[in-house]
Amino acid sequence: MCGTKETRTVTLHVTGSIEAEPPLPETKELGTRLALHSVYFPTDLPTAGKPEGGLLESQLQTLASLAGDFKKYLEHKPDYGQR
Repeated sequence: MCGTKETRTVTLHVTGSIEAEPPLPETKELGTRLALHSVYFPTDLPTAGKPEGGLLESQLQTLASLAGDFKKYLEHKPDYGQR
């Protein structure tokens, strides 16, 4: 049909839904927890002059919890971190 000026009409019937699936309750809860975390810590510690400096235990726990939640979230939405 290359090079012709013929016009054709096609009818297409689509079945199913184009609506996005609602997030799983666990994914929604993880997303909420991830959005609510804030971690503040010094970025220049430890140093040679203060080798014991670094994250407080509470900051380490918050960071570990956040990392664990994000890892679980990626199990449900593996493409999320690729934005």
